[in-house]
Amino acid sequence: ISFSVSAVPVYYNSEANFLSAAGGGLGFESYENAPGVVSDTYNFSGFSISETNGINALTNVAINGAFGTTPVTDGVNAIWYDDNGGSLSNFFSFNSGVNAFGLYITTDLSSTVTIRGTNFSTSINLAANTPTFFGVIDTSVANFAPIQFDASGGPLVGFDATYYGTAVPEPAMLSLLGLGLLM
Repeated sequence: ISFSVSAVPVYYNSEANFLSAAGGGLGFESYENAPGVVSDTYNFSGFSISETNGINALTNVAINGAFGTTPVTDGVNAIWYDDNGGSLSNFFSFNSGVNAFGLYITTDLSSTVTIRGTNFSTSINLAANTPTFFGVIDTSVANFAPIQFDASGGPLVGFDATYYGTAVPEPAMLSLLGLGLLM
């Protein structure tokens, strides 16, 4: 007898459910110390974010309040970029492999945001000025980054409370894997 265990990306719209499924040990960034300059790339301790092909670059809410509303969900700062006609992508690139990624996304216009990783692609509809949690976990891969965002309609796109790292499979899944190895 042999068992095969397969997983597909699982998407979350609840921060609590995402964190529970990830099993702990994720990195976290709330952008409180985001650089005080407009830039094409911001570097943080575990990852970098880059806007490519855009007219407007990344900025933080604390220095540029043009977002109109605040995308802040944790602390007093967040980051945003203008997904205008020239902005094709915004990449989260990580210093090590990730199979769990979650964050709050806010747009200033009601928009559809497409989120892509190496082995997943999904679109979510966002109401204007409403921070929405998005999370994805795929324990069948060691790394699904970089992660790309593309918003329709040219909105400002804000990010806050970002979780990233390697999800730990649930104990029941580990038992099945162990049982399959013994057979």
